[in-house]
Amino acid sequence: RLGSAVTTIWQDAEWARVTTNNDTFLCRAVIVTCPPHLAAKIQYQPPLPSMREFLTQNMPVGHMMKFIITYQTAFWKEKGFSGEIVTGSSSECPFCITYDATSPRGNPALVGFFAGHLASHWSEKEAGERREAVVSSLVKYLGPEAAVYIHYEEKDWAKEEYSGGCPVNVMAPGFLTYYHPSLRKPCGRIHWAGTETATQWCGYMSGAVQAGQRAALEVLAEVCHVVLTSEEQEALHNQTPKSAGMQTTCKLRSLFTGKSVMVATLTITAVLLARRQNVFTNIATRLTNIFNKLA
Repeated sequence: RLGSAVTTIWQDAEWARVTTNNDTFLCRAVIVTCPPHLAAKIQYQPPLPSMREFLTQNMPVGHMMKFIITYQTAFWKEKGFSGEIVTGSSSECPFCITYDATSPRGNPALVGFFAGHLASHWSEKEAGERREAVVSSLVKYLGPEAAVYIHYEEKDWAKEEYSGGCPVNVMAPGFLTYYHPSLRKPCGRIHWAGTETATQWCGYMSGAVQAGQRAALEVLAEVCHVVLTSEEQEALHNQTPKSAGMQTTCKLRSLFTGKSVMVATLTITAVLLARRQNVFTNIATRLTNIFNKLA
């Protein structure tokens, strides 16, 4: 139901209850499609598994602003340009990239993005100042024709209550290895969708559609599996997180990392303690034996 922010999701072995600001809904399963940083604002009863909770709390969202500017003619094409500009954003040029966004009906337009810390910088400016900076930068790269436009529109998703940023949540280094299975793994009667959970085109609309279809199959398999075709069952199996395999990979990675750290530490210690060549040789031999045993 639109306009009803979810505050609490309760579940037991058979039912789930979703509470919003105005209503309560009893259901057999819940599909959460909002980005992880927004899902973290929902209260879960009982609490989510620690792996999922940690993941939800540690997937920050990017900051991008988007603008589109329309023209009477696609003058850049007439001049032999594609309309694609890649720049190093600065205090003078707010955008980092532009594309030709001419519609199928032929209405000429350019679309561009402000990204990262410069998006944060320019979001504090007045809208008119941002527009003037965009137009002047387009004039610099495409010529004086860029100054004569029909309409300019922009969007800062960081200021949207139910977006909080864009284009997608990301995992910090190391998170993908250890926490990736929890991204799509159901938590009881709670299933996870949204473009962040897609296996292809993550961050795009296509990824959101794929994730929604996968979550729908999960719920059908749970509440009425007889309606699934063999193709749907196979598709669901192929997209199910391989927790066991990932855990094995994690253990191997952890073991390898631990060995590397241990050997590196012992090597440094050996170098610091070695006073004579024969002592160093003896220690190096012992380190080699230790590493072989760990391997």
